[in-house]
Parts: sequence; C-alpha cells; structure tokens
Amino acid sequence: MYINLLANSGLTAVPNYAKNSKEKFLSNVKFSQKLNYRTVFDMLDIEINDRCFKSFSEGINFLKEKNRKNENTIIGVTTYYLPYSKDFKNKRYISEYETRTIGITNHYILVIDINDEFLQVYDTTPIVCNETLSIDNLSKAWLGDSKIDEFSKIVGIDSLSPYTYLEIDIKKDIKEKRIMELSFQLLATIVFEYLDGKVLKDGETNYFYGITANVMVIEELRDISNRKVLSEKEVHQIEICLIEMQISRCFFRDFLKDISEINSVYIKIFNETNFLLEEMKKVISKIRLIFARKKYDVNRLNENFDILEKLFKKEKMIYEEIESKLTSKNKVNSGTLIFGDLFFERRE
Repeated sequence: MYINLLANSGLTAVPNYAKNSKEKFLSNVKFSQKLNYRTVFDMLDIEINDRCFKSFSEGINFLKEKNRKNENTIIGVTTYYLPYSKDFKNKRYISEYETRTIGITNHYILVIDINDEFLQVYDTTPIVCNETLSIDNLSKAWLGDSKIDEFSKIVGIDSLSPYTYLEIDIKKDIKEKRIMELSFQLLATIVFEYLDGKVLKDGETNYFYGITANVMVIEELRDISNRKVLSEKEVHQIEICLIEMQISRCFFRDFLKDISEINSVYIKIFNETNFLLEEMKKVISKIRLIFARKKYDVNRLNENFDILEKLFKKEKMIYEEIESKLTSKNKVNSGTLIFGDLFFERRE
C-alpha cells in the first residue's frame, strides 16, 4: 500500500499533455505537480533523502541488519541489470537514455527479504511484481546508471552515486487509519482532476490534464498524420508522449489494485482498468509502428486513433463510476464535485 501511495505523490496518475508554439506532443508524469497539491510525503510528515554506501559489502550488511529488524529498504538501481526488466541488457535502454522524459535518475525498488545468495524485491514499474534477485545480479544493478560505460559522457550522470538508498525520516507516528484515509483522499483527487480536465498556462506552454489531455492528443495526432511525412525527431517525440501518457495510467492501475485490496467494491473497477490499459498499450504500439514507417498509411492511423478515442471514452466512464462510489453523498452544483474532506490539500 505504502509504495503505490508514495509513487502517486504529485498526482503522477493524472494523464497530461502539453504543447507550445515550437513543440507539440509533450507529456511527463512530473507535469502533474503543476496542479499544486501537497505531496503525500508532506502530508504524512515524511522526509526522504538520498544516501549511498562506500562499498557493496557495506550496503549488503545494512540490508541484512534492516531485514533482521523486519524493516524494508528502498534502493536505487539500474534496470539495465535487472533480469526481470524489459531493459535488461537492452541496447535501446542505452540509445534512448538521454531522451527519457524522467531524465537522469536511478530506478527504485523495495528490498523485503535477503540472505547470503538472494534477495526478494518489490517493484511497481511498469507492473507490480515480487521478484527474486541473486546477490550477483544486485552487485551490478546497484551500481546504478552512472557506472554504465556508455553513459560516462552524459552531462549530469555523475549526480548519481553507486549503492544508493533512501533514508526515510518519519517524523511522527503514522496510524494505519491515516494511511487508509490518505489513500482515498488521493484517489478522490486523481478522479477529480481527471474529470475536471484543467488547462494551465506556464510561459508559452499550455498544459492539459485528464479528459482534456485525451481530447488534445487525439486532435493533434489526426492533424499531424495528414502531413504524411514526419521527421525522425517528430516520430520519436510522438512515441515518448504516448508512452508517458501510458505510464501515468500504470501508476493509476497499480494504486487502484491496492485500493481494491482495502475495499472489495473496487475489484471489478480494477479489473476493468487493467484490461483497458492493456488494450491501450496494444493500440499505442500499433500507432508507433505505423508512424515509424517512411510512408505510413493515414487510413490505418485513423482507424487506430478511433480505437484509442473509444478507449478514452470507456476510461472516462470508469472514472465516473469511481466518482459515484466516492462521493454519492457529496454531489453539488449539478454533478460537479467538491470533495470536501476527501480532497487532497493544495500547497499554499
């Protein structure tokens, strides 16, 4: 519960789309921070700092000591050396690293058990999974991205350190009731922002959220496809945008799974969301493949845009169903929701 709650701090689950006069097809899960809500960490009074060990053996001893105390540890690794990851020794991970929307950062996993040969880890991206990792695999993965030879000349890569872990300072006792409360506050806020579909302007860039982001990306895809020939840069930007909008939905799906374990009413909704996400992945993959061709079929693209648009409409219905479950007694203003005590707090 804690991992997916924290992973959605900053409303990463709210899909977004951005554009300005120079660029279209911009999307980044971090853009949702512009909605200006307090973070989960702030509301729980938790302070998190990156720390690192001087050696692998020092780190292993720390993990074992934490394990003896029945305490879990979050560590920063590279997915390039995680055997269960799609990035495992994948050349695309190397070639596309500098253009990632998440920038230069390690990947974080939770260590839940460890012995002399193996450790058990919990990972939430791109799917929730419990995996067994050998100590030998960890010795490579825990070096992080900065120790991959091909990355040595990337500006800023030296900001990452090997053997990183998160030092979590919980400043006050957190009751389970408070976690449950906050989880439903977060769910309600994600649903509100998705259905509200805000448009924010920051400088020359317009940021679209939720249902408005969905409408805009379909409009822009249809518009640009009429040009019939796109540059490699444009195709890559479309790919990154669609993948990022897909990632926001992965955050929501994983969080919803935890919610369904708290309240079985949401099991059906989680299953529908998971199925819808898999269908979106398929159609987005098809769109990317068609765009990647030098001469693409506009009719085939439009067929897939139609499918994606229908999936967005089904997604909206799922959000409306969640909305009705959360706020059946709190509807005001002809259906516009004011969540009251369910609402996340905004930053001052």
